[in-house]
Amino acid sequence: LLRAPFEFFSSHAMGKKLVAVVLAAFMSWSWFGSIPFQVSAPSELLPGSVLAVGVPVDATLISADLAPGDEVMEGDVLAVFATESLALEAKSLESKLAVVRIEENLAISKSDPVEVSMKRALAKELTADLNLVLHKIDLATIRSPSSGVIVEGDLRERIGDSFTKGESLFRIADTSSYRLQMWIDEADVDVLKTTQKGSFSAFARPEVNFPFTVHRIAPGAASHEEQNAFLVEATIDEGEDGNADWIRTGMEGVGSIDIESRRPLWIWFHGLVDTMRMKSWL
Repeated sequence: LLRAPFEFFSSHAMGKKLVAVVLAAFMSWSWFGSIPFQVSAPSELLPGSVLAVGVPVDATLISADLAPGDEVMEGDVLAVFATESLALEAKSLESKLAVVRIEENLAISKSDPVEVSMKRALAKELTADLNLVLHKIDLATIRSPSSGVIVEGDLRERIGDSFTKGESLFRIADTSSYRLQMWIDEADVDVLKTTQKGSFSAFARPEVNFPFTVHRIAPGAASHEEQNAFLVEATIDEGEDGNADWIRTGMEGVGSIDIESRRPLWIWFHGLVDTMRMKSWL
């Protein structure tokens, strides 16, 4: 035992010396060094916004060819409702308005100012009613308010059904931008803050990283997959892969949020230390 130190420093113990130096350097770096720290969690890719399209008037559906998954452009026809009764009402109002115009001209020829005023007021009222009916006819053709992908609404088997005003027809996802939804374990939420950067990799293409910026951290925890977690939302930053044609709403992957650098030993063992502390308190 007394000869061990002398053997270690002898010329025949170079291997041991090298191992000791490497271990000492590694331990020193582990305690005094620093490396980037990330918080990772399962994530889901969602559209930047989703627009709801409802029924503007009470009517009967006569045409609807689109279904969830179909891409649409702004102004594309989504569905068409029957307008026969509205068209008849418009014809009736047009006829009444024509008669009132004739009566107004007769009153003018007779120099009857009271009658002229009455006919002009009636013509104004009929014109307003006619414009309203024509507007309803125009609304009966449902058009997409923006470009995107239909994520909800399949009316192909409801042709002939009557719909009431305000009833939901479609939900259209705006795919010009995306956001990320992550559930972060409550043990890691204390190191998070808005404006932090990170990257998302989808399981479909793990070699592609999408940069993102955290913009919202839920103020309270919620149960997610039988664990207490916080909902964190991030905005996918624009980049060369930001508009990749293969990405789809609902894709899942892993999101990693960049935190300030920490000591390697803390990164490796802080979870274990926290668990032991909790068990010792209990």
